[in-house]
Amino acid sequence: ENVYNSEDAFVIEGAARALGNVAHHNTYCAAKVLEHHGCAGICSAIGCADPAQDPEILESCLIALANLAHNEMNQASIGASDAIAVVVSVVRAARHPAVLSAAARALGAISWRSYINKTRFAEAGAIPALLNVATEFAVGRPEVTAQYAAAVEGSLHALASLMLQRQNHLLLSDCDGPRRLVSVCDNTEEMRALDGGAMVIATLAPTPEQRWDAYAEGRRIEVEEVHGLRALVRARQWVYG
Repeated sequence: ENVYNSEDAFVIEGAARALGNVAHHNTYCAAKVLEHHGCAGICSAIGCADPAQDPEILESCLIALANLAHNEMNQASIGASDAIAVVVSVVRAARHPAVLSAAARALGAISWRSYINKTRFAEAGAIPALLNVATEFAVGRPEVTAQYAAAVEGSLHALASLMLQRQNHLLLSDCDGPRRLVSVCDNTEEMRALDGGAMVIATLAPTPEQRWDAYAEGRRIEVEEVHGLRALVRARQWVYG
């Protein structure tokens, strides 16, 4: 009720943190929160918050969503609500590093074991939104890339999760994703960004059967054309030594 009815920012933030704490690794409590429309209340609070003025509210609400989505049943329930559109809107609009990190983690949690939610997120525009976060903040001045390292890492991990749904590869290609990811891996000095970028590229690599089918049908393998192997080799050398 505090999330729904309060106009006090501190009360909303505290209520969201309480819901997130109650749901953390507790299946029964998470189910009760969802049963009492906790997801709807959290989404309402996110929708009313100003990304520039209320980063603490947004971060608390997004952490709560991530904690609620710790099993397949809860992910299905959250995916059927407004949460997907709300989370994607935050990824697009937010600039605060903690908010972006929490949004990326919420996106990854909600889509973790749910292929339906992976498709829903892709349809809502999550792929270009996550890619923009990674490419904007993974390369640049060291103090900036360090500040946004968790946000970039979370965005790339969420993107890798979405790529497990193979139909989403086409949407990544539509926004020049493979080339941009290779560029991140080639140019970043932030090891968490390099590791995350390599993870996404690895999900795009074809199996031997997929490569054979592509050659037989005359289809190009984009991740190879943009030198994805070079990016993976750099990640192996610098991240895993």
